[in-house]
Amino acid sequence: MRMPSYSIYSKWRTFISGLFFGTFIAYFVFLYMHGVMIEKRIEDQITMYQTYQELKRDHETLQTKLSDLTERYEQKTRIQTIELIIVNEEQLKLDRFMLLEMKELIKEDVHNLLGKEVNTFNQHYSLLISTLENKTYTIDHETYNVEVLHLFMSETSEIYLEISST
Repeated sequence: MRMPSYSIYSKWRTFISGLFFGTFIAYFVFLYMHGVMIEKRIEDQITMYQTYQELKRDHETLQTKLSDLTERYEQKTRIQTIELIIVNEEQLKLDRFMLLEMKELIKEDVHNLLGKEVNTFNQHYSLLISTLENKTYTIDHETYNVEVLHLFMSETSEIYLEISST
């Protein structure tokens, strides 16, 4: 039995070796392209996850701020106490009991402000001022007029008054 010479199958040998090396090179090109594509996808996934985390954090922050603002909006500031401060106490030379009675008469006029919203009252403060200034208060057969100097409205409201006898 005789072995065929290499020269007879040289074209087939070149074709098979070309096919083998071509497959080998194509496999490495495929690995390279696939690696680049996977690397890009992983990078995109990481950036998307970071963006998602950032948006989630921003959303939670905005939700807490929104809930705080709605709580503040729902809990409107209301007038809880009213302090009457008479500026010219010493000049009037009234005794303490007359002064307390004067404050009590004025508090009767402003007691309906307790529990009202400060924002609502701020729109109609001139009505309170005109009510206090146009009324005369009588104590021990002597009449007094009140002038409102300052009016501070918040939870603790302060009304600075100047009293004059007529």
